Amino acid sequence: MGLAEHVLPAMDFTRHPEAVAHVIGVIVPVFPGTLGHQRFSFAPIKPKT
Repeated sequence: MGLAEHVLPAMDFTRHPEAVAHVIGVIVPVFPGTLGHQRFSFAPIKPKT
C-alpha cells in the first residue's frame, strides 16, 4: 500500500499505481525464494565422515 499510495505518486507515476505496486510486490519475493531453494532445498548432500 505504501508503494502505491506514497512512493509511486512521489515519483510522479500516476498510471495504474495499484497494479504496478502489485506486480512489484509479487515479483520481488521470487528472487530470494529462488536463491534460498538453490542454497538449501536443492543443495547437494554432504556425505558424513
